[in-house]
Amino acid sequence: MIDWKQKVKDLVEKRKQIKFEVEIKVLEAKEAEAAVLEAIKTVTDVELLNRKRWLASKMVGDYKKCQKYMEEFKMIFEKQGQVIAAELADHARRLEVAEGAITALKEKKSQLADAKKTKDLEIQLEKIEGDIERHTKVTKTEKKVIDAVTEKKEKNTKEYEDHQDKCTKVRSEAVVASSAVNDAATTLKNQREYQVQITNLKNALITSHEEALSKRQEAEKLLANHTLAVSKYEQQTTVANEQIADSKTRIAGAQEVQRIVAVRMKEIATLLSRPTVTSGEKTKLTKEEDELKAKLEAQQNIVDVETKRLVEQETSVATLATTIKQYKKYVKDTKEIIKTLEKKVSETK
Repeated sequence: MIDWKQKVKDLVEKRKQIKFEVEIKVLEAKEAEAAVLEAIKTVTDVELLNRKRWLASKMVGDYKKCQKYMEEFKMIFEKQGQVIAAELADHARRLEVAEGAITALKEKKSQLADAKKTKDLEIQLEKIEGDIERHTKVTKTEKKVIDAVTEKKEKNTKEYEDHQDKCTKVRSEAVVASSAVNDAATTLKNQREYQVQITNLKNALITSHEEALSKRQEAEKLLANHTLAVSKYEQQTTVANEQIADSKTRIAGAQEVQRIVAVRMKEIATLLSRPTVTSGEKTKLTKEEDELKAKLEAQQNIVDVETKRLVEQETSVATLATTIKQYKKYVKDTKEIIKTLEKKVSETK
């Protein structure tokens, strides 16, 4: 079955190889047509390079202009930042003073709440209420001013960052455009040299593809041999395990017979030791004892032979297990090699 599958696989590979050779001929025919198109493409690439040069020059100019404005924009932004910081500090100080005054007035009011009610006390409390209301209006006003100044600061920061991002984007575009000009010039300069390199690469790939096909075929044959070896050794292991089971059965049977004989020999010894035993009985028991000794010795020989055979068989099984493990590793490694070669065949194809 393995040989038959290998023959089928060989035929399939042969058909693929013929198809591959036909495809190569088609590609060679297309190369002649591609050479004409390449000449037309060269002229087009020259025009494209000039266009890229003009775009790159324009983008570099835009970046320099943006960078010039950026320096002025930065000076204005920093100056505004200083003014805004001073305003925030001033209004924060006023807010802090007003809130401190409100706290002090409320504390004073709470202290006067327990005093004796008099006209002067009422006037004093009304004055405190008026001062608290006045300071409260101041805090509301200062908070609104602080929010407005903070909003203005955030707006200025956002405008500055947007301008920075714009300059960064223009710079990136200028760098990309300049790189595109260099790439196009290099491509145009080396175009003919690349054609030669492509032809050499094609020939190298064809050779590599054929080598990969050949090595894959060798690896598949090796995999079939290793798989067959694993199957053969596993069959040998099965047979050896059956022989081990048989030997263990024989040993157990012989030991059981030995146990029964030993029991009988003890009975005979007990009977012979009785003073009432007759001469005829003694002769009969002695004869039986001799037969049992011979039988016991025969069973011991069976135990010895089967034990020796069992050790040999278990050693053989252990050796087979090591061999199977090694060949399974060969199978695994060979499959990995075939997988790598399959990838190589696909890549070169």
